[in-house]
Amino acid sequence: MRKIIISIYFILNSMPLFSQTSETPPVPVVIYGEIHSPFEYKELEAQLFENFLWYNPTKLEHISTTIPLRNPTMVQRNPKSTYFRWVSPPIHSPGYLTLKSDSHYLMQDFLVSPGDSVMIFFDDFTKNIFFSGKSAGAYEFQAKQTRKSKLEQFESGLIINNPNPEEFIKKGRFSALLEEFGSQYGRSFEVIPYDPFLQIKKLRQRIRELENHLIQDFDTSELNIDKYILDIIKGNYLGLDLYKIYNQFRFAYNSAASSNNSIVLDSLSQFYKKELPHPKSFDFPENSLYHGSQLHIAVIEFGLISARIENIPIRKWIKQNFIGPEKDKLLGYYLIRYSSEIQNPEKEFAAELPFIETPWISSLLEDYVNKTQHSASLAPLEFSTPENKKSNLSSVAWDGKLLFLDFWFTGCGACVIFYRDILSQLEEEFGHQVSFVSISTDKDSELWTNSLKSGKYTSDKAINFYAGPDHEILRIFQVSTFPRQILLGPDLKLIQSGGFPSTLEEWRTLLKMNLDSLDKTE
Repeated sequence: MRKIIISIYFILNSMPLFSQTSETPPVPVVIYGEIHSPFEYKELEAQLFENFLWYNPTKLEHISTTIPLRNPTMVQRNPKSTYFRWVSPPIHSPGYLTLKSDSHYLMQDFLVSPGDSVMIFFDDFTKNIFFSGKSAGAYEFQAKQTRKSKLEQFESGLIINNPNPEEFIKKGRFSALLEEFGSQYGRSFEVIPYDPFLQIKKLRQRIRELENHLIQDFDTSELNIDKYILDIIKGNYLGLDLYKIYNQFRFAYNSAASSNNSIVLDSLSQFYKKELPHPKSFDFPENSLYHGSQLHIAVIEFGLISARIENIPIRKWIKQNFIGPEKDKLLGYYLIRYSSEIQNPEKEFAAELPFIETPWISSLLEDYVNKTQHSASLAPLEFSTPENKKSNLSSVAWDGKLLFLDFWFTGCGACVIFYRDILSQLEEEFGHQVSFVSISTDKDSELWTNSLKSGKYTSDKAINFYAGPDHEILRIFQVSTFPRQILLGPDLKLIQSGGFPSTLEEWRTLLKMNLDSLDKTE
């Protein structure tokens, strides 16, 4: 049975939206349509997000409901179609709509408005989607831009620019990438003679393309889109383009730093000072940052670059450059998105709470701090075992051992590499002092059971638990990237939830340090 997941992210705004005011009564969004498919769809799952910070459901509170699909009636005679209709709860503000079929996105983060009424026709044979109704213009425009962006990315191919290309290709993670792009999607890749300054050349080209893109205004004359909504949509696509530039620069800078290439590092530093555009240099409407889905992500990417090159904390950089709700959204996104890379995220969250004035963002951070500081929230959580029984973390916390939680899912190449190169070695060396708990987030337990037998992700030396994709522990620890590790004490109190090392030797040092610390407290 296949499912389509509908996610709607609704933004609570602190300023009036287009013709709406605080006195204007909220109105629902009405979505109805047809799915034309050779597969048998039985239901739609709707997920409603009242605030948009990031598109990760484990990070934010959300409401889920199931929408039944109807078979054709005597009037609707297409035997390969099913039909649906959904009326959202009343809303004040624009939000974001995602339609997902299993792991395939039909629509991702489309802006919707209060009072929208739109019919959606999805043709699963051709993977095309069509819109009609009074609100169709904004949807058609976003669909067109999304198709264009994906086509450009596909046609660009992959270029391997490395002094040791054969060794680079053999690396497990990149080999999997090439296999996926090459065999499954047919995306081309090419090995070229090594050019240490290729990334700078490509960055200049991207910036020129962005400037040309901004000069050529979007043709929306026939789509009847409200200007306020159109400004947000344009800001989203500007954010996507900026993110690609900033992310490419950050990747190049980190690569040069890891290989101690001082010549390339100096060139990139000069490029940052003279040529890399600051996000505030673009004249985007105010509402497109706070109410958008992409600009704040691009801004933080630039902030990470500035923080590293100028050697200043990124939180300080945010406060120096932004104020009000925009500053709050940037701080909230950074802390939530990069919590797994911060050594003590709970302390960082608590330190920022007094400076955040936007209620829904401060509430989100307070919830995170409260959940991670109290072991009582973990003790009652239940997991399935390979013997098809129920268990919990309290049952495996014994004899003063550390608890090492490892989250993974079937098909995660990075999870396979982490287990093969690091975790399996740690299990051998520290198994008598550390309880290694392997937690699967697979969509069904049968998939998990088969992966246990493969030995790629875990072993019988670990305590194996099945959580599934919607377990409460994922929200408590903000688990969104995989593999993800958490260190707990014997009392289930959090020791570390982010900022973990990347090499086996560094992991050994970290575990020894924490074990020594436990010995001193006993």
